[in-house]
Amino acid sequence: MLTVTINTIIQALEQLLRIHESLLLTSKEKTEIIKRGEPDQLQSVILKEYKIIQQLEQAEAKREKAVDDWFAEQGEVASKTISEMLGRMTDEQEKEVLLSHMVRLTEKITELKSQEHLNKELLQQSLKFVQLSLSTMNPSLGNFNYGNENKQATNRSVFDSKA
Repeated sequence: MLTVTINTIIQALEQLLRIHESLLLTSKEKTEIIKRGEPDQLQSVILKEYKIIQQLEQAEAKREKAVDDWFAEQGEVASKTISEMLGRMTDEQEKEVLLSHMVRLTEKITELKSQEHLNKELLQQSLKFVQLSLSTMNPSLGNFNYGNENKQATNRSVFDSKA
């Protein structure tokens, strides 16, 4: 039987998992928009992502409070992490359920980081392409003169020089 505090922590982890799944879907949507080169849509997806991140911060605060409450029930003021909790828990069923949720959340966070790294790489490639396109469209400083400056020097013969 799960205690109230452990149940609260598990619910917070489940909420964090759902929010990270939502962030992952948004990140994948962002990847497709970057590939298509649609900056207006990218801006709207980033706004959507910002709102999800706000939800994430609220859910994380709930999780932190629940973990703090568990440590308070234990009469301890240790490092207050779920990993630390797992080491101190005595009920194997609670420990297994909590560990399972923690692993799933960690896997989702890792997947999200990987997706965001891909987005970063795609954006960097897009910026390089834009910079290359701009540099080919803008004339270089050496092309501002229309004539061949060296032409006058090459038309002189050896006999034109003064002795």
